[in-house]
Amino acid sequence: MAGRKQPMTRDEAFDKLVLQFPSCEIKSISDDHKYVTCCKVTRACKLCGYEWATKVSNALHLGSGCGRCAKREQAHAQQLANIDYSIPAQVYRIDSECGLYSKVGFTQNFKKRINAVKCRSPFAVCAEAEVLFSGDAAAAFALESRLISSCVSAGFSGFSGATEWLVSESLDKILLDA
Repeated sequence: MAGRKQPMTRDEAFDKLVLQFPSCEIKSISDDHKYVTCCKVTRACKLCGYEWATKVSNALHLGSGCGRCAKREQAHAQQLANIDYSIPAQVYRIDSECGLYSKVGFTQNFKKRINAVKCRSPFAVCAEAEVLFSGDAAAAFALESRLISSCVSAGFSGFSGATEWLVSESLDKILLDA
């Protein structure tokens, strides 16, 4: 049967996945199926550390990237649409009581937001929050986005604001270097 396309090899699948998703680390490709496109590929996001598995064919043809980062980007886009640029804003930091995690956030109503964080967090947080920046709303939003994207995520999910919790040590290093 001349002209019939040869099935994709594991190495070809790996190379295509690396090129298509540079922000993901390929952890493994299972060998439980005759055709590699039907096998599961396990990937880890280089930005937030989240791991997930999908079929190779789904990853290559549907473009499935990190779901956690996609949710974070969607939430930020929604938040950006709701900003009143005539009102000053704050970028805040609040730490978990254990000291391992810190939440960075943007708000235009500091007291209300801090109370909401304390109520929604499934663990104890410190009584006091620190204002890292206060002023222009656009500058505040940009600062919050930079801090979240440049720090190591705490990897939380399942509650409001979970993706904005960071590893405190990582945040401290970024703030000290600034």
